[in-house]
Amino acid sequence: MLRSIAGIGAAAAALLAGTAVAADDGAADDAATAYDYAAAWDDAGASNDYAGQYVPQPDWTEHGGWRFAVTPYLYLPMIDGKLRYDIPKGTGNRPTVKIDAKDILEALNFAFMISGEARKGRWGAFTDVMYADLDADRSKVRTLTGPGGRVQVPIDVGTDVGVKTWLWTLAAGAELGHPGGRASVEAFAGFRYLTVDTDLSWSFAGPLDEFPQTGRVSQDEDIWNGIAGIKGQVALDSNRRWNATYYLDVGAGDSDLTWQAIAGIGYAYDWGDLRFAWRYIDYSQSADKLVNDMSLNGPAFGATFRF
Repeated sequence: MLRSIAGIGAAAAALLAGTAVAADDGAADDAATAYDYAAAWDDAGASNDYAGQYVPQPDWTEHGGWRFAVTPYLYLPMIDGKLRYDIPKGTGNRPTVKIDAKDILEALNFAFMISGEARKGRWGAFTDVMYADLDADRSKVRTLTGPGGRVQVPIDVGTDVGVKTWLWTLAAGAELGHPGGRASVEAFAGFRYLTVDTDLSWSFAGPLDEFPQTGRVSQDEDIWNGIAGIKGQVALDSNRRWNATYYLDVGAGDSDLTWQAIAGIGYAYDWGDLRFAWRYIDYSQSADKLVNDMSLNGPAFGATFRF
C-alpha cells in the first residue's frame, strides 16, 4: 500500500517537472518569436519610410470624437453693384448708384474674416463670417427716378458711398461616399445673411426740381436666404500634401437669387493648411430693394488650424 502511494507521488512529481520544462521551452520559443518580429519590423522601418511616402486623410468614421478647424483669411474682391435709395423717404425720388470699388485695398477701411468647421463621423457643420468697411468714392449716380418716372441726371460732380457689411453663412451637411478617400464630396444646407449699411453723399452741377443738388442719406437692409450646395477636396499627389478644394452653393429668400463659388489650392502641414482660392459671391434682387444687384469677385488667402 505504502509502495503504491509512493509510486503515485513519484509519477506526479515527474509529470509536474515535465510540464514546467515544457512551459519554459514554450516561453523561450515565444520570446524568440517576439524578438524575430521586432527585428523584422526594425529592418522594414530602416528600408521604407512609410510616413514620408503617404500621409493619409483622416477617416472621420473611425474617430468617434469631434474634430475642429479654424481659418482666418483675407478676401480682396472687386465689388460691383447697384444701390437704389429713397430720397427723401416717401417722395418717390429714387437715385440708383453704381458702386465701383475695383481697387479694394484703396477702398478698404477695415475688414475681419474667419471661417470654422466642426466634424464628427461623416457629419459636419461650418460657418463663415466676413465684415468689411468700404469707402467707394468712385461710385456714380446713374439714374434718378422721380414721382413722374425717370428723369435725366445732371453732371455728377461728386458721389461717395460708404458701405459697411456683414456676411454670415451657417450650414450643416454630410460627406457622401466613403470618408477618407482621395476625393471628398459633402452635401449641405443652411442660410446666408447679408446686412448692408450704406451712407451716400452726392453733389450735382445743377438743381433737379424736388431733388436736392447736394445731400447725404443713410439706409440699411437685411437680407436672409436659404442655401444648399456641395463642397469637397481632391488630393493632387500621393503624399496628399497638395490638394484642390471646391465649393458651390445657390439659394433664395429675400433675394431673387444668390450663389457663391470657390475654387482653391492648398498645401497640408502637420498643424494645418495654407490655402489660396478665388471666390465669387452674387446677389440678384428686385428693383424696389436698396441692394438691386451686387457681386464680389477676387482672391482669398488663409491658414487653417486643425485640432
